[in-house]
Amino acid sequence: MSTITSSKPIPLWRIVFFYSAISALLLAGEKAIDSIVSNRYLDNVDQFTSASSYILVGGWFGVGVSILLAFVFGNLLHKVGNINLNRRKMYKPTIKAGLAGAGFTFAFLFGLQFLDLQLMYAFTAPYLLFVVFKEWRQGKISQVQTFLLPAIIIVVGSMLSAYDPAWFSSSTDTGTFIALAAVVFVSYNYLFATDELLQKEAVDAADPMNVQLLRAIVLAISASISVIAIAFLRGEEVALANASLHLINNAEARAMLLLLFVFVTFGLVAKLMAKSASENVSQVVLVIAGHLAIGVPLSFLLNRLLPGAAGDLPTSEETISVRLIGAVVLGVGIWVLLRKYQRKA
Repeated sequence: MSTITSSKPIPLWRIVFFYSAISALLLAGEKAIDSIVSNRYLDNVDQFTSASSYILVGGWFGVGVSILLAFVFGNLLHKVGNINLNRRKMYKPTIKAGLAGAGFTFAFLFGLQFLDLQLMYAFTAPYLLFVVFKEWRQGKISQVQTFLLPAIIIVVGSMLSAYDPAWFSSSTDTGTFIALAAVVFVSYNYLFATDELLQKEAVDAADPMNVQLLRAIVLAISASISVIAIAFLRGEEVALANASLHLINNAEARAMLLLLFVFVTFGLVAKLMAKSASENVSQVVLVIAGHLAIGVPLSFLLNRLLPGAAGDLPTSEETISVRLIGAVVLGVGIWVLLRKYQRKA
């Protein structure tokens, strides 16, 4: 008598977690490379022009890498898809996502001109709450407590991972800090959350490879128009051109940009595959928040290997300890989320 064995299908939440975890690892690498380029290869001009030159050159570099990888891997990975931009339903959400992407990318790069990489990780964490609240209002999350507790733990962990005793010092330039918070904290988090939600709408209408390619093109075009127009209004068009050429002509910078956009492309494709398999965006972004926990020790490692690559990181034992505790708290938040999903499954 023969025995027929049937393998159980993989739970959907595990598929979502798998792709989200891959995206988190790649996103941590992406932000680390952003910091290396910002701190080591940009021309020494004013901070606004430096960030503008990076997004101008990087945007089009990203389009080229996206097209190359789409041709190579689109045929190898059937689920990812081949290049086909004829799917009209993906255009509206993808174009909006590309515009939002240009905005938050500039906010992040601008912030890196002033703040160390760990501070930027912390400043960019609260977008999780934006996403959870928005999907709850849209009725896509029936039990908001499933996501709210992990989101709060993750945000608290991210703030601990950015602890700096200088914030409580009378010598701190409060006005400058508040201005940076307004530009980076608010603009980045709102635009990033908007981009995350629009990506889900786009990938439901097309495949991940084409969504990320169209988004990269829109981001490059919109960012180029914006930074060039602003440069002319500021009378800094020559400085922008020189800073851009300085970045293009540096062989090491070009190699870093190539590596950066390999991470960006595959990271976004993995994220889109997770969103395609998921009922909502919240569970995806909360797992991807793992890159924030990775980013804290990664920043210390970067500065040990390449001094200054992650900015001026703290050296006091107190600050380092608090930041590492924050990274652990971040991990706890993600673990709480996974436990909730296991119980639901």
